Amino acid sequence: MDSLKQRLADAFAPHPFTLSQPRPDGGRVVTLVDPQGETLLQRVIAKVQLNDENYLEDAVQTIRRELQVLVGRMEEDVLATFRERDHVLLYSSR
Repeated sequence: MDSLKQRLADAFAPHPFTLSQPRPDGGRVVTLVDPQGETLLQRVIAKVQLNDENYLEDAVQTIRRELQVLVGRMEEDVLATFRERDHVLLYSSR
C-alpha cells in the first residue's frame, strides 16, 4: 500500500491527505485537508478500484478534478471542455 500512498501524494500535492484503514467492505476513505487542517473533501475508494489499476486511476483522477474545482484551480482547456458539454443538444421534430 506504500505505492498507493505515494500515488495519492503525487496526485493531490500540495494538499495533505489521510488514508483510512480498510472498511468492512474493503474500501478506504481518502480525506484531503487544507493547510489549516480543515477537511476539504472525503471520498471512498472502493475495493474493486483498489484492486484494478485502471479503476484506481479513474478514481484518483475524479477526486483530483473535484479537488481542483473546489480550490478553484482548473486548467483552461478543462474548463472549456466542461463549458462545451454544457450546451443542450436540440433535436428537430421534423
